Amino acid sequence: VWKMEASLVWKVLVVAAVVIGAVEGQKVACEVANDCALNDEYPYCRNGTCLQCDPSYRDKDCECPVGHYCVSDSLSPDYGMCLDKFKQHIVGRSCNGNLHKKGMKTIQGYDDTQFCGYVEYNTDGTARTVEWEGSCQMGVCYECTIENPVPSIPVAYCNDGRCCIPNGRVGYAEIGILSYSFIKYNPVAVAIIFSWALDAAIVLVIIGATAYILVAARLFYSKTSPSIPSRDI
Repeated sequence: VWKMEASLVWKVLVVAAVVIGAVEGQKVACEVANDCALNDEYPYCRNGTCLQCDPSYRDKDCECPVGHYCVSDSLSPDYGMCLDKFKQHIVGRSCNGNLHKKGMKTIQGYDDTQFCGYVEYNTDGTARTVEWEGSCQMGVCYECTIENPVPSIPVAYCNDGRCCIPNGRVGYAEIGILSYSFIKYNPVAVAIIFSWALDAAIVLVIIGATAYILVAARLFYSKTSPSIPSRDI
């Protein structure tokens, strides 16, 4: 009986801790996935702790706000947290395109600052974890790149629809190439929209002119045609 009571007390304490953590915005302990269900900020139970994102998930960064990444280095005190990419001042600095996908081969103090992304290193300077990687374009590090066959079409790589905007940053294009965040960098889309608008205007003018001519002709015919008297049979 005392084991059942102890188990019940532990569950009550876990639920209470989750509720308090949800209010205060702090990571709390958990046993099962449901223990984090009431915590909006830290909904994932991993390694006995409610986390902000799931580092084991393939698209882990999609669980964080735009411009943030999910910390996957298990030795980091921020493990499972969403951190701002731009506070590291990596995006916009010079880079070496030959290091693309080679973050784990970089050495701290030798070529680490030439890698377009963020890497956690061991004390001996060897790479331990590649937290995120951007895109090195013409020697400048960007947050992302449009890699699909048709660069003028935004392709979402997260379930919430975020994609790479032509300025090299992640954002949203809610209505595809017609989105403001995308169209202002895409002259082809502007030309297409202008062409559509011009075609629509021409069609409306033709419809309006045709309707006016038909109405005017009917009025003219009704005024000029002689009336035929009716005959009683």
